[in-house]
Amino acid sequence: MGCEEMDENNITWIEASRLHPSQFYINEDSICFLRNNFDISLFEPVPIKKLGDSLVMTDGHTRTCYLIEMGYDYIPTIEEISELDWEAYRINVRDCEKRGIFSSIDLTKCIVSNDEFQLKWDKYCDEIHNRLSYLRNPCDYSALPYWKETTFHKPSYIKIYNEKEWLQLSEDIKRNFKRIDKYFRIKHALIQIDISDLSKGYKFRTFNPNREEDYDSALEIIKLSYINTDITKDTLKAYIKNKVYDESLWIFIDEINNGKNIPVAFGLADLDLFTKEGILEWIQVLPEYRRKGLGTSLVNELLNRLKRKADFVTVSGDCNNINNPIKLYRKCGFVGNSIWYIAYKK
Repeated sequence: MGCEEMDENNITWIEASRLHPSQFYINEDSICFLRNNFDISLFEPVPIKKLGDSLVMTDGHTRTCYLIEMGYDYIPTIEEISELDWEAYRINVRDCEKRGIFSSIDLTKCIVSNDEFQLKWDKYCDEIHNRLSYLRNPCDYSALPYWKETTFHKPSYIKIYNEKEWLQLSEDIKRNFKRIDKYFRIKHALIQIDISDLSKGYKFRTFNPNREEDYDSALEIIKLSYINTDITKDTLKAYIKNKVYDESLWIFIDEINNGKNIPVAFGLADLDLFTKEGILEWIQVLPEYRRKGLGTSLVNELLNRLKRKADFVTVSGDCNNINNPIKLYRKCGFVGNSIWYIAYKK
């Protein structure tokens, strides 16, 4: 069917192929209701918003789907005047396109049962809300990077509190914990990064996951830097299987001595492509090579590698570490004051 006239003055009929859905599930029960009770005179126009070059549907997906079923080539629309969360809608449109839903014509492929709709669409909307809340303030939102926040199963004997929650706890509750760890969590926006210069006699080298000697070298540096750590070579190999592993983000600083490369520092970062977050995980320099600027160079090198792939970078660390790692990260441009407490029940 072509364009039809309606009485409302502010309605525009737009080709269905030009409308971009922001929803990729259609409730079968709702479609069935329209099939049995449709009245064009009672039809509400579909609200749309121009985001970039796209005309995005902010609502009305079910009734649009019904019109497509009925053979309509044009859809009655009205400009969306409410101030909505446009960042969320941009994500919705991208997620539709990932599923092959490029225009309202594709909505007929999205019909699912009522039970499936309630389960999947509600779950998706909750995830979008949580993801956006995290992205807007990651270090205050969670003690963990988003990928860990959504996959980590916290044991019942561990409690996690932000600083405000911790300060509000009674002393009686705090006495029920056998151990309390205090961590900072800060963020780098990747806008301004120093050049990762190294002094003469040192060079960066990317970790080779197929070289056993690199696991041995990394493990030695970690254990000499953290005496009480229980990390093993198998632990390192397991990290490589994580979805956030990026081969270019495991690096050594080697000292060049008589033609030999001797690893003296090791850095490891993760990359979450889902949120475009970089995460600094391990930054270690052998004790006898500290105070030479190697830690700063290592962090800056990882930041420079991440800026081509991530939107921001986070790092956390022990507030009680005698080496005061937060000083290093602030020197490299990290900002924020988020504090988290990890408490272990007796």
